Amino acid sequence: MISQTYIVFRMASVHVDFRDPAGRVRTLSLHASSVEVDFNIPAKRYFRSGLEMVRMANVYCDENNLENAFVLYSKFVTLFVEKLPQHPNYKQMTPEERAHNRKKLQEVFPKAEKLKQLLMKKYIKDKEAWETEQLLVKAEEKKKLAIEEAEAKRKNKQRAAEEEEKGRKGKKQNKVVDEKEWQVMLERERLKLEEERHAVTVPTAPPVSNDTGMVPPDASPFQEKPSTSVPAAVVPIPPRDTKPQFEAPPPYNVSIARDLPSVDRSVKPCHLTSAVNASGDQSGLRAVIVPGRLMMRFTALAEPNTRLNIETCGILTGKLAKGNFIITHLLIPQQRGCPDSCTTENEEDIFDYQDKHDLITLGWIHTHPSQTSFLSSVDLHTHCGYQLMMPEAIAIVCAPKYSETGIYSLTIDYGLDYIANCRENGFHPHPTSPALFVESEHVKIDPNGEATIVDLRK
Repeated sequence: MISQTYIVFRMASVHVDFRDPAGRVRTLSLHASSVEVDFNIPAKRYFRSGLEMVRMANVYCDENNLENAFVLYSKFVTLFVEKLPQHPNYKQMTPEERAHNRKKLQEVFPKAEKLKQLLMKKYIKDKEAWETEQLLVKAEEKKKLAIEEAEAKRKNKQRAAEEEEKGRKGKKQNKVVDEKEWQVMLERERLKLEEERHAVTVPTAPPVSNDTGMVPPDASPFQEKPSTSVPAAVVPIPPRDTKPQFEAPPPYNVSIARDLPSVDRSVKPCHLTSAVNASGDQSGLRAVIVPGRLMMRFTALAEPNTRLNIETCGILTGKLAKGNFIITHLLIPQQRGCPDSCTTENEEDIFDYQDKHDLITLGWIHTHPSQTSFLSSVDLHTHCGYQLMMPEAIAIVCAPKYSETGIYSLTIDYGLDYIANCRENGFHPHPTSPALFVESEHVKIDPNGEATIVDLRK
């Protein structure tokens, strides 16, 4: 079993009101103070974890990731000033270790305070930028509303002009219709008059003399006899400016009805301000980049032990860069192995090499000489130490006999807590449902990546 330090410094996402600068700094400080110390873990292990925290904080600081750097520096201060002195074994630390710890505190504390001030200034600027943005948003909305109102007025004016033009054309066409009707009426009256006049002027029979019955020689047989009757009345023709009295047909409406869409001017488009979302894996874990040939090279290195049915193990270390962990070194420590387990020795050699090269522990790798790839009960407890220290830590299991390789993590919602609270030693049964471990989803294989293998057994 590879022993590691049990401490959590997960960089959880903190959601606060960015308009409250002091509240944002206060929330980060509260998050940094959430350091738990397990008295069952040797105090010396916490010293190693402290160094890992400072190493990562330095990287975040170099990348201008002020929030994460501040949290890790603050956790270091909280751990060694408030929490670790309460550990029963704290007084057993050597004077050299305590002196080294005090020196680190003297370096870290002013860094944390300086970052706190920088964050406050940054958050104040964020607030001012937000207020400026809101003014611009309101001005844009006001401008947009003014444009909409002006456009509405223009359309109303245009619509009124169109209605007026349609009315004018309608009156003109109605006048033309009335003129035609007038002509038709006059023609009817003329025909009627002609008919009546014809009825009055029809010739009568020639008159007969009282004496002889002969027509006078000077009289034409067709000469009209003066009529003594009253002539028929002549219907007067009304003047042109007098409209005839008759039942007029329904007026001809030449206007065309148009359905215009109604516009509710009280409704404005909502201005949507896009929110900034945190990038990364859905679980919040940073990616771990694994060199593609690492497993093959480790399997070849472990081949002599594999032939003897003995497990081989190594420590995965690397760097933090731009929010991703990159495995750059594989350390093979002094160890004792058997068919189903492997225990490291002389761990100080590992720590010295990591301190010299500023390497962060990212997990471990081991072989199953005669079994498939999975995490045994002993493996689960071994990996729990890594994952409690680093949530992104992975366990790589190579099974050469079955040509299998798996990359695993304890389930965050169940497996990690269950194994951390399990006090059984050696091989013992664990429940299989819910799952205690799964294949790591935050791992990315770099086919062109390479890692340095350091065999500390030599």
